[in-house]
Amino acid sequence: MTAAESQLYDLLFHQTTDGFLVLNREGQVEAYNPAFARLLKLGDLQLTSIGVQMLFEDNPPLYRLLVAPDDQAEVIRLLDQHLVRVTVTILNDQRRAVLFQEVAEQNTLANMRENFARVIAHDLRNPVAALIGFSALLETSGQLDDEHLRYLARVQETSAKLHYAAADLTELAWIEAGMPLESRPIDFAEAANRAIASLEKLVDEHGMTISVSYVKVLPHVSCDAELLATAVRKLLHNALLYSGDGKSISLRLWSEVETVYCAVADNGIGIDESEQEAIFNRFYRSSDPRVQALPGGGLGLTFARKFARHYGGDVSVASAREKGSTFTLRLPSFDRSASAAR
Repeated sequence: MTAAESQLYDLLFHQTTDGFLVLNREGQVEAYNPAFARLLKLGDLQLTSIGVQMLFEDNPPLYRLLVAPDDQAEVIRLLDQHLVRVTVTILNDQRRAVLFQEVAEQNTLANMRENFARVIAHDLRNPVAALIGFSALLETSGQLDDEHLRYLARVQETSAKLHYAAADLTELAWIEAGMPLESRPIDFAEAANRAIASLEKLVDEHGMTISVSYVKVLPHVSCDAELLATAVRKLLHNALLYSGDGKSISLRLWSEVETVYCAVADNGIGIDESEQEAIFNRFYRSSDPRVQALPGGGLGLTFARKFARHYGGDVSVASAREKGSTFTLRLPSFDRSASAAR
């Protein structure tokens, strides 16, 4: 590095308002800038050679992020309730460069999401709704032959798919764009109850029931509470949709090996083994005529898996044709992070 480059590096390192931290291969503090010390309210404390475990033992989500095996970026709430976006980059020599950037508070993030949803509604759902309406008028004109009617049916089918998908695209696009997501201890059972409550009307309309089984004590998970409830709701809605009127589905919550599980099971039409991975792809819907006859955008399962994987978990499926399906969402427990930090 030339003298000029070194001077420029030193200027940027010390003058930026973003916090910057360098960890050596052993996870000890090698360097940090004044903005980092201010952001974490460390005062004049000398941090060099302090281990990251000791430094962040009171903030398990942050510690978990800093010791992850690969590059990571996540929004973390500090102990003083500030939200920061933490970006961890593993260098070629296995040191870690960590950038801390303050982000908007949660009420501002909620407004951003709301505005994002409004844009999608205006720019996608409304035009698609108009397309569906005009195609319905065209169908009644009496001037179309059978071939034209088949083409028109495809237009209507695709338009309906886009219309249903628009709402799901909002949250999915938010996650995939790397936008800020909250991470804080969440009661999984509470989020699941909210998901169930949001579907009460649909359950009643179809004469269905949801049986619930929770273990008495569940560890918390660290994630965005609203998105967790949304992910569970999408799994429940999927089960309700493909079970049939009058059927019952079940939701079971339990934990083991520092992981929390949520299984949603139905006795519906099931999924062919050849399609069990494809159903998580965006816009994919089974070729089964019974599936094609039902409304849907093909994004609910995509969202649930993207959400779970963002927070270090996953969604899996076990299914057999005509015997039903069980979707299991798993997330690392917050308690696991806390014990690792100690």
